[in-house]
Amino acid sequence: MEKIPDFGKERKIHEARWEKKAEDEAARGVISRALRGEKLFPTDEEKKTPQDFMHAEAERDNTEFNKRHIEVKSKEEFEAWQKLLRPVIEGFKERVNNPEDTDNGTLIIMWPGGMKGAYTAGQAIGLHEMGVKGKVVDMVIGTSTGAVIATPFVEGTDALLKSTTMMIEELSSEDFINPYSPVRWLKRNVIRLQKIKELWTKGEYKIDEEAIKKSPTDLIYTVTEPMRGDETEARVKYLDAKTIKPGMIDGVIASMSIPFMTGERPEIDGKTYNDGGFGLKDIEKDIAEYTRRRGKAPKNVLVLPTTPFEMLEEMKPSEKEVKFAEYAKQQAEKMVKAGSSAKAGSLKQIEKGLLLKGELRKSLELIQKQQGINVAVLWPENADLSFVGIDGGDMQAATLSAGRGVYKEWGAKQPEEFPHYVSQKQQLKQAIAGFKEAA
Repeated sequence: MEKIPDFGKERKIHEARWEKKAEDEAARGVISRALRGEKLFPTDEEKKTPQDFMHAEAERDNTEFNKRHIEVKSKEEFEAWQKLLRPVIEGFKERVNNPEDTDNGTLIIMWPGGMKGAYTAGQAIGLHEMGVKGKVVDMVIGTSTGAVIATPFVEGTDALLKSTTMMIEELSSEDFINPYSPVRWLKRNVIRLQKIKELWTKGEYKIDEEAIKKSPTDLIYTVTEPMRGDETEARVKYLDAKTIKPGMIDGVIASMSIPFMTGERPEIDGKTYNDGGFGLKDIEKDIAEYTRRRGKAPKNVLVLPTTPFEMLEEMKPSEKEVKFAEYAKQQAEKMVKAGSSAKAGSLKQIEKGLLLKGELRKSLELIQKQQGINVAVLWPENADLSFVGIDGGDMQAATLSAGRGVYKEWGAKQPEEFPHYVSQKQQLKQAIAGFKEAA
């Protein structure tokens, strides 16, 4: 009989995560609570314990299991998506067995999602473990946070594991993103994208651009053209990561750049661009780009969405996003009257990007209309991540669940421990803890 993994180390990760959540909430100040819409002065009875967070997640998991497997309407929809997934997985398996079979063209599309990119990171690691890497993948198209994952995915497994740890440990910090700081808003640097460049340029997380350029896999980033004041739709542009100037790291930052929020935008081949996520995710255009570059259409296309299936019906923008979009629209109208068309276009693009989630379901329905090409979405398990959330524990949990989900869909045996990279910082902590225990 096959031994069932006990997942002991992962259980400890979750227990530590729940304890930290309780500690962080207890230590939160009045201003921080007010900004988060929480009760300003909770009583001792109202303060959450680690068990409260554990129970909340268990209830969420039960609700979502019901949506996927019990509730008739959502169960039927989930099964329809899974029916699309089966031939895509079989197609990728065939390519793993025969990497030189370029007639079985493969395309992986990594969508945007801010800090929800932890889902994609876990799935990407799982795909590598299934042999989906190197010559097996003809092209990867990454948008915004998807570009952050696509880059090390093409370089190799070690780089992918390191960049995933980088995201969980280094980017889950207020140094990288802080929407609650008025100063950061005034400096228009709520998300400090330059931190990615700093981490990828030197030290343990350094990206090997030459190795990526030599890879047989095409690496493409999407960006959007800055909108003019009279435009209503963002124009998507595809960038070849291996040839753009000054380099692919700047290409990643360009694909994530949000006007008035992420600092100075880099010039790519002499032009500035905005976040690729501002454009409608059109699978047909991605397939057309693959066909243009490689001379024939792909046979199997796999989409990694940064959004769990359960959230599909809730993809309308949040109340805060609607209010911010309305503010951007008002400011854009003022700038048009003042004659500043360029800045007005950027603000309109923010408004468009924030409200675009409401159109996402329509773009996903295009998948079902593809003829002769297998296209599917690999839905991650829900870990309740948000676009700007910086809880490293939650991101790690999302990586683990999403990665193990790939093993499940591939019909592969679950490992005792999911692959991961232990950072130098964590190695030092473990050494100190071991020293104290020995003493």
